[in-house]
Amino acid sequence: MSKQKNLVEDVNIEEIYGKACLLNKNEFIKDFQIKENGLSNEEAQKLINQYGNNEIKQAKSKKWYHFLLDSLISPFNLILLGIILLLIYTDIILPEIPSYANIIVIIVLVSASTLLDFFEEYRSNKSAEKLKNLISTTCTVLRDNKEIQIPIKDITLHDVVILHAGSMIPADLRIIEAKDLYVGQSSLTGESESVKKVVNSEHSTIENITDLDTICFMGTNVISGSAKGVIIKTGDDTYFGKIAHTLNSGKPKTAFQQGIENISKLLIRFMLIMIPIVFLLNVWKHDTVTAFTFAVAIAITITPLLLPVILSSCLSKGAVRMSKKKTIVKKLDAIQNFGAMNILCTDKTGTLTEDKIVLEKYLDVKGNEDFRVLKHAFLNSFFQTRFKRQY
Repeated sequence: MSKQKNLVEDVNIEEIYGKACLLNKNEFIKDFQIKENGLSNEEAQKLINQYGNNEIKQAKSKKWYHFLLDSLISPFNLILLGIILLLIYTDIILPEIPSYANIIVIIVLVSASTLLDFFEEYRSNKSAEKLKNLISTTCTVLRDNKEIQIPIKDITLHDVVILHAGSMIPADLRIIEAKDLYVGQSSLTGESESVKKVVNSEHSTIENITDLDTICFMGTNVISGSAKGVIIKTGDDTYFGKIAHTLNSGKPKTAFQQGIENISKLLIRFMLIMIPIVFLLNVWKHDTVTAFTFAVAIAITITPLLLPVILSSCLSKGAVRMSKKKTIVKKLDAIQNFGAMNILCTDKTGTLTEDKIVLEKYLDVKGNEDFRVLKHAFLNSFFQTRFKRQY
């Protein structure tokens, strides 16, 4: 939470949202030249061409060769590749009759472990991308004075958005109409309680995000009530977008990766110590080539050549078994982390459940089902909060 607060403090809220927040509704509409009936399709398209789609820029998706390179460059593989370079000198260049057997064996082992990692991770990431593309989030806007549903990415500046209970806020917007509007901002502030949003601000100054009572932020959602808002920031210019781009630090290494690196460093230290010692002990008895070849053989002996293949095959097998249970593993190293868990803590609402209220029964005072009760409940809900009906 402390890191999140620091990121929030890096964004100058008053400078970005102060004017739009503190102006009353009429002044805001006049100063920002807002059309309460919404943009026309032509105007919206011009703004999209000028400012781009309402999307947070992300790192470009990896190509297949990126996955292959990541799989090849692992601590154990680097050790084996180093041994191959030594064998090229001792088994091919120095002898009168070159021997390729040892080199071929190690190349096969490196290739096997690399390809196992590559195929599993590449397939999993492509499957995850396909699932992501299937998700289409829409919102209701006024275009040409008509309410229409459009993808969130097609939202643009000065679009008038219609909000209902359960709606996702598509971009940063200024409220111009509201009725009992409460918004959940836990994704930004960590606070679980919903925040009331109004048409005209109740504050004269802005000190933190909670003072922005006329602004709704991208990534938050409507808990209850209904409203109409005007888009003032889209994509990377939104509060959510600015925070997202401050998260530049890479992911920390897993315990599995750290363990592999520690073993690799230990093996390298053994080699750096053993090869000179073995070479010095044998060079006075045998010629230099023979002594060096024997020292390299010792290095190969203390290196677990099959370990990369065993690790890759076990992790790949785990990924396949998880895929049968409808779970996609994008990084094979994550499987070990799952297995090492003692306690898994999750946020119940919205994670293990759908975060939706479901009507199961409609009963009268005697405990009997009564359609009249359902009708009255619907009318009360609709006219009080304009809860969007879903069929």
